[in-house]
Parts: sequence; structure tokens; C-alpha cells
Amino acid sequence: MTACTLVDPTAVPTPAAPPAPAASPALDSLAGRKVALLKNAWPSWHRMTDRFERLLTDRVDGVSVEQHLIPNGSAADPGQLESIAASADAAVVGLANCGSCTAWSYHDAVALGATGMPVVLVVTSEFTSLVDALAAARGVQLPCVVIPANPETVDGDTALRLLDHAYEPVVGALLKRRTTIPPLPAAAHGALLEYGSDDAALEACHEQGWTDGLPVVLPTVRRVEAMVADLGAPPSDGPLLALVRRQAAVIDKMSDDAAVSMLPNHSGQLLKTLAELEDRARKRGRRDGPKAVNPVHELRAAHSRFMAKG
Repeated sequence: MTACTLVDPTAVPTPAAPPAPAASPALDSLAGRKVALLKNAWPSWHRMTDRFERLLTDRVDGVSVEQHLIPNGSAADPGQLESIAASADAAVVGLANCGSCTAWSYHDAVALGATGMPVVLVVTSEFTSLVDALAAARGVQLPCVVIPANPETVDGDTALRLLDHAYEPVVGALLKRRTTIPPLPAAAHGALLEYGSDDAALEACHEQGWTDGLPVVLPTVRRVEAMVADLGAPPSDGPLLALVRRQAAVIDKMSDDAAVSMLPNHSGQLLKTLAELEDRARKRGRRDGPKAVNPVHELRAAHSRFMAKG
């Protein structure tokens, strides 16, 4: 059997040194460069990226374009993003046109930008507030070009005209001097728990009360590091508190329509679970610190602020 190492979800992580920012050389022209166009599942965006490719290759000498399909409801495969960063000189990511596709397009654009690659996120006007909220939570303001209408709700010719109007702003944003995007932070974690097998680790999760009997995903080192890296959490924060703080920041900055599409459907159960986890951590003497913010109160306050909007 293969041994299994878990991260104790109630432990306070050890701070990790912040990573060095990636170099971010400016491009003075796209001539002779390769531009990657990342497209998710929106059919209109597929037609618009085809149009962008034709405009770019017609107007810029020696430029080449490669198109890449990325998911709507999840992050792009890290290997795919690494390959794009290695082969292309700049990237355009889209289309941020719903709750999940906006969040993941932003995530993928940040991952590419952290390599030093010039990157632009294309977002429809309805979801600019969500991009702003994600930027506030992650601490990274991406270059964005806004499409003033949802191209899925207009005819094909109108969608292509929207792209025609966006062409120059997108190219300009790729060449504009930009703020260096820091790489995703290295995850820091606390106590490691060793078990002889996955089955033994799963049994320990039940014995420790980390699940109410429902299936549980084992908090392996790889999974926890991936989660904390994606959250962009300060290394002094435990994963739970970091998640709550991020959700609170996002809820506070969303427009009403965007927040409705992203607000958890099981807020009551989430609050109950957070309260139980906090109580167990307190009993075991493993709080986030002597003056730690109560994560339950913080999340409840964020939800209250949202509900007070309307």
C-alpha cells in the first residue's frame, strides 16, 4: 500500500517566504510575435476569436496566432497554461461572460501573467464588477477590455462588430506598460499527518470528526497547496479563514446580479460547518492567533451586507 500524508485542517500554517515576482519585459510591437487566444465554450467568442486572428494577421507583419480551448467552469490544465506561456509571447483570455467563466478566465489570465507574459482579459460589461471583486480579493488588477454587450444575446454580425471595436483596445493593452503580476504564492501548511494508506487516512478523518459521515476529499499536501495557491491567501492565514476572507471580499464588491449568480446556495450549512470547525479548533488550542477574527462572524457579516443591498 502507498503511504498517505495529510495536512491537519485544524492546524495553524507556518508562514512561507513570499515568491519573487516574475520578470515582465514590455513588448514594443506584436510584429514577428506569437499571440495565444484562449477561448472558453461561448460560441460567439469562438467566432470573435477567429475574427481577431484574421484582423491581427492582416494588420501586423509576421505575427502568428494560436487558439486554445479552455473550460468554462474550471481552471485550465496547468500543463496547458505552462505550454502556452512557453510557446507564445502574449495572450488574450476570454470570454468572461458569466459567474464561473469570469472567475476561471481571471484565474487563467493571472496564471499566465505571473510568468511575465503580457495578457489581456476580455469581459462583458455585466461582469466587470465580478472582475473587480476578484482583483480586490487576489490583489491583482489585470488589463481588461470590456465588451459593452453580451455577444450571446445579439446576432452574429453585431457580435463581430463588437469584436471590431475591441480589436485596437486589446492590442493596445498587450503593448501597454503594465504592473508586474506576482506568481501564485507558495502554500504554507501546518502539521503533517502520516498514514499507511488512503483507507487509513479516510478512517482518521471520520475519527477526528472532520466529516459528518458524508464522503470527504482527503486533504493531501498536493490538494491543500493547490487550494491555498489559488486563494492567494496570506501565508499566516489558515486555509479556512483565507477562504472566508476571500468570499467576504468578493460579496462586498459584486454588483447585485453578479452576486446572485455566485452566492452559495447552502449558506446556512456552510455557516454551521464553519462554527463546528472553529469550535473544534478552539478546544484543541489551535486558533489562528490570540486575536484571530471569528470566521463565522466575518462570513455572516458579509452575507448580511449583501442581503441589505436589496
